[in-house]
Amino acid sequence: MILLTAFEPFGTDENNMPRNINVSKQTLLSLRREFGNAMSYLVMSVGPECVEQFDEAVGGKEWDAIILMGEAPGDGPIRIEKYATDPADPAALRKRESALATETLAEKCGLALTDEIGRYFCNVIYYHALGFTDKALFVHLPRERNHGDHKAALQKIIHALRGLI
Repeated sequence: MILLTAFEPFGTDENNMPRNINVSKQTLLSLRREFGNAMSYLVMSVGPECVEQFDEAVGGKEWDAIILMGEAPGDGPIRIEKYATDPADPAALRKRESALATETLAEKCGLALTDEIGRYFCNVIYYHALGFTDKALFVHLPRERNHGDHKAALQKIIHALRGLI
């Protein structure tokens, strides 16, 4: 079973998807229609409560992989984040890295691989998820890109993951 997460819409940015739907939530809903029971889904708040929501969803279950999605500003590439840093460490020296073959996944799927997730809730939840299982992966979806690009990229990631887990 794969858990796929997204964040609720946040902020008042006029460049959000129509009707203020977060791009990763919209992608998640599209993937739900395609993959059905092989996946479970969680939409989290953008705030500290996302950790509690995550814990409630994953607790007591075994996951083959956890894919976390977040929105990135602009129209840059869809990217896989290599690791997360400890939010309590201002120097960002303590890191947790995914045991999933991030370099192989990025290469197979034609996506960017980065080591700079940022310091917002994307990093917080990725660091927390990697403390739960090292089979977690964070994907940043650029806000300004075509929604079809997001869905296609996530389908590739999920299919590639199935070959790795």
